[in-house]
Amino acid sequence: DVAETVADVRWALETLADRFGRVVWVPGNHELWTHPRDPVALRGVARYEHLVAMCRELGVTTPEDPYPLWEGEGGPAVVAPLFLLYDYSFLPPGCATKAEGLEYAHGTGIVCSDEYLLHPDPYPSREAWCRARVAETERRLAAIPAD
Repeated sequence: DVAETVADVRWALETLADRFGRVVWVPGNHELWTHPRDPVALRGVARYEHLVAMCRELGVTTPEDPYPLWEGEGGPAVVAPLFLLYDYSFLPPGCATKAEGLEYAHGTGIVCSDEYLLHPDPYPSREAWCRARVAETERRLAAIPAD
């Protein structure tokens, strides 16, 4: 996670881009939150696309860009920034479903803010968005030449 507001993400990435030859950004969940104190009220894919466009303005590589090739020591190697989200496959002990996991979390009083701030629009759920991201990433990775 870099920050929770678009302005703070921009500031951080501008600062890094001024100091390093190449900056690669992959969103953490906090960047994808539609936070009530952020004037940029975009949700889900629209928010992600807004952040990608901002990164491109700054010369920052994103998961949507061609994968860069590292040709330094140990290379060549493709650097593949992956944005996949999550699908609730990691659950508390004794829980077998997302519903059970969330019920457990609510019972403890500790519920991830993603449940309230990370919207999957236009997907029906974060899991559906995750599946779409995984499928697209698999397609792109499979297209990388073996040599």
